[in-house]
Amino acid sequence: MEKKNSSASTSTTINPRNDPNSKSQQMRDLHEQGMSIADIARELQTYYSFVHRVIKRHEAEKANPKTKKLPVAQQIRQLCDEGKTVDQIHEILNVDKARIYSTMKKHKASKKGG
Repeated sequence: MEKKNSSASTSTTINPRNDPNSKSQQMRDLHEQGMSIADIARELQTYYSFVHRVIKRHEAEKANPKTKKLPVAQQIRQLCDEGKTVDQIHEILNVDKARIYSTMKKHKASKKGG
């Protein structure tokens, strides 16, 4: 989802992921500067869990950039093929373990059948 700049002179497309004014980008910037998740939540007057989720996803993308733009199920299948455990995939993607188990079960069944 992208926003269009409503400037009359130019029409520029802004990617919300990189929008410096977005709350999520502010969270990433403050965390990069060394601020704790709790302090960021207080500073931006938002929920700790929201900040935690944004930072976890950002760290996962930095640690494993090749999985960044793929759909979650595809990322899970790829990591499964690399030999990662459910716990490792959970840490990398910050995805519910039940979803990981379900996706891995379907993936393994499709490999056996095909």
